[in-house]
Amino acid sequence: MNEIKPKINDSIAENVVDGIRIGYVEYLQELVEKSANKKISTGYRWTKSNHIDNNIEERLRNKSGVEVNRETLKNGWQFNVYVTGNIAFIQKPISYVNEESNFKSVGKEGDGYISSLSNKTNKSLFEDLKIETSSSSDGQIELFEPEINNNSNINVSSDVFYLATYNIGADKDIGSIEVYAAYNGKCIRIQDLSEANSASSIEVPRDLLDQVSEIDAKGYESNANSFYSVRNYSPLYNDPKKNNEVPNDDQQ
Repeated sequence: MNEIKPKINDSIAENVVDGIRIGYVEYLQELVEKSANKKISTGYRWTKSNHIDNNIEERLRNKSGVEVNRETLKNGWQFNVYVTGNIAFIQKPISYVNEESNFKSVGKEGDGYISSLSNKTNKSLFEDLKIETSSSSDGQIELFEPEINNNSNINVSSDVFYLATYNIGADKDIGSIEVYAAYNGKCIRIQDLSEANSASSIEVPRDLLDQVSEIDAKGYESNANSFYSVRNYSPLYNDPKKNNEVPNDDQQ
């Protein structure tokens, strides 16, 4: 069977899954607590990503072979980039991947930092997997299954940038966790962590889910894609001098 390389190893993947799940539980607990105290709580919908990142970081910070880098956009939005070997990845809800406008072709990234980073990093990955892209492929999503790929010797040696995504279903539980990669307007699924998600010992209590609406459960996600300029993004840019520079408006 052919194997996509590189991929997040099982040990790290399990910690990512557990971090997503416990972060989600903490987010729900905070919403329920604020609601019980009759406090305005809709603003807390923005905090889901923070809870998840904090808990993934807690599980990976001291793990051998993993770096955790906190990045800040020009609007102040912060997020973690996790680096293991030649893989860098961030966490996002599946709704981000499902939004066609989030993935732009090379040269058309505008202020989209995820498209920009993906296009700078994943070219060799897509070329080695013989996945064709074009300027007309903006927003296309494909499921790339290694067992049906015709290449007999896939060996991706370049750095890659992935999105570890989670799906909150109609039942408000986390139903699946998958890893995606994007390049030149096309997004492909690289790895399915749903088995690790199902096997996780971190349960999302049903009584907690019953106390929140589906809108609250899914929360808000900043359209951070439109706030370009990641500071100190050394894992991907590999240029220490430029990494310490924040582009001005003319450089974006």
